[in-house]
Amino acid sequence: MSNNQADDRYNPPGIGQNDFDEMRFDEIEVDDLFWLNESAGQDNAPYRRLDEKGMVANTRTGIVEGPFPYNKIVYMRS
Repeated sequence: MSNNQADDRYNPPGIGQNDFDEMRFDEIEVDDLFWLNESAGQDNAPYRRLDEKGMVANTRTGIVEGPFPYNKIVYMRS
């Protein structure tokens, strides 16, 4: 069987699939959006970091929560 170079190339994920980057909460800037997991859909609401103290707001409900743990892993869109 011969080597098929077209099938050997890197095949990146499709549009809208796996487009999240893993980060620690303390690495993101104030006013940046982040998600709590890397799944897409209604169950994964975006949050916005409000200040340096770790307060965050759920952008769907408008509820402010915090302080958020600084070492928690969150996901940002790439």
